[in-house]
Amino acid sequence: MAAQKRIMTKNEMFKEISQVTGIKLADVKMIMLAAQEIQIRELNRAGEVKVNNGKIVKKKRPARIAINPMTKAKVKVPAKTVLKFRFSKAFKEQIISK
Repeated sequence: MAAQKRIMTKNEMFKEISQVTGIKLADVKMIMLAAQEIQIRELNRAGEVKVNNGKIVKKKRPARIAINPMTKAKVKVPAKTVLKFRFSKAFKEQIISK
């Protein structure tokens, strides 16, 4: 069985940003948290926010009727709001080409 690749944690990403940019780790954390707060505010205000590698969109899903595959019973699924991330074309090309 192949070894599972480890995912970079938030703190590891902050440390790497700090090393690459020369900005203090505490300042990187403050900047990233401020960016997150701004994104949340803009999503609540406008329903979408553009970020460096794409955009985050808040979308409303309408209520619908689903069918339970085991019992074939119809189930009401309520309307809900979901977040979707759409990668930019340039970002996708960099990832897919490797």
